[in-house]
Amino acid sequence: MGQAVAKQGPNTIGNTSILNDTPIKVGKIEEPKAIDLFKKYVKLKNDKQEVEVKLIVKELGYLALAVTLAGFYISQTPDLTLDLRNYLPRYRRQRKHLLDQRPRKVVHQYGESVLTTWEALFESLGKQSPASAHFLMLLACISPDDIYTGLFCDLEDVDGPDLLWKRLLCLDERVDAVIVQDCLRHLAEYSLVQWKDEQGSYIMHKLVHAWVFERLTLQEQQEYAHATVELLSQWTSATTLSLTTKDRIIPHITTNQDVVNSALKGINKHSGGAISGMVAFYFRTTNFLYRMGKYSQALVGFRACSAWYNLLYGPEHPDTISAMSNLAITLRDQGKTDEAASIQQQVLEISKRILRPEYLDTISAIVSTRDKAANRRSRASRHYHSDEQLGCHAPRSRQDGRGDVDAAASTRDEAADPRSRASRHYLGNEQPGCHAQRLRKDRRGGVHKAASTRDKAAYP
Repeated sequence: MGQAVAKQGPNTIGNTSILNDTPIKVGKIEEPKAIDLFKKYVKLKNDKQEVEVKLIVKELGYLALAVTLAGFYISQTPDLTLDLRNYLPRYRRQRKHLLDQRPRKVVHQYGESVLTTWEALFESLGKQSPASAHFLMLLACISPDDIYTGLFCDLEDVDGPDLLWKRLLCLDERVDAVIVQDCLRHLAEYSLVQWKDEQGSYIMHKLVHAWVFERLTLQEQQEYAHATVELLSQWTSATTLSLTTKDRIIPHITTNQDVVNSALKGINKHSGGAISGMVAFYFRTTNFLYRMGKYSQALVGFRACSAWYNLLYGPEHPDTISAMSNLAITLRDQGKTDEAASIQQQVLEISKRILRPEYLDTISAIVSTRDKAANRRSRASRHYHSDEQLGCHAPRSRQDGRGDVDAAASTRDEAADPRSRASRHYLGNEQPGCHAQRLRKDRRGGVHKAASTRDKAAYP
């Protein structure tokens, strides 16, 4: 797992240095420094070009990042290296198109010169390596601080033929380290990622990372967010991961959590199976965050899942109930007992409407026992929670201040989750991606099973 990537010298093309092993500076610099920075990438043919360089760096607002990217773009474009006078007219045409197409808030955030040079680089990258351009958009949905080859090819299930991220890359062959490294090499050549020796992986400038995602349309954001949350959910389902590997995946999941939250703003009940599939993967990665003790991030995830499932399926759907129950558990672990109790009461009220009476007696008894146990639980006992997992019903015992043994905590998950022994007949196996089964009364008063299936995620 997490194989190290051999150093490939990603910061050079021939004799042209891209980053010189130093981070790109985004801020404004003085004119002489801007000119020197430009000349690192473009070899001037004569003194007349010196005047044109001054005009170019002035047009770029003396922004180091814009100058760096523009210089590299010119060095890779033969007609521009022959005559620098061709650059500014082309730049201005692209900037006008950019300002006509991009939201004003994005232009204000990054600056016109930076955006225009990035767009020019992205266009050039797409022509030379379409897979690398798509790969860049995938990277915008995970953490920019630790981009390593093994994330995409060290897990056996990641090589499945129907994975969305592979389809977006237009790759039909087996994904291996060579393919991923080739994409990363192209991105490094364009200064869009940078190799870091000390950590054995690539990083992406946070400004570049944000720009890549924000330039996407809403549909593209949903596509790439879906592809990456699907990839990360496979990692969370693996049973042989080391603690080091799990810790390395967490930043990617938390970054992806923000990306999915942004991409799913404004969805409705008619959004379709593709959205429900994304939410299912998101639910799975949120469970992973809880198991790893990342309760704050898990709380954000379970809140979002509860809202999305309620919107897509309604309050009485098994997935909605499961998300609400997990939300209540996490709230209680965060000490927000009043809100947890309120949500658990909602779950019980829903259960009254959808379950047979004999099941309700069992659930009520479980909830009552749980509440009594919670009232007696001391603050010192909270460290026992670190080993708990959602859906785990392992009995626990601990000694209270009077020497009595409190075994009631063994009902913790059953009390907060309606998937108790009684209600499980109704809810079935509610793990993301599974087909929950319900029991309903037929016309003769009997009971029959009806399967509820989830649409397969599909994008045009």
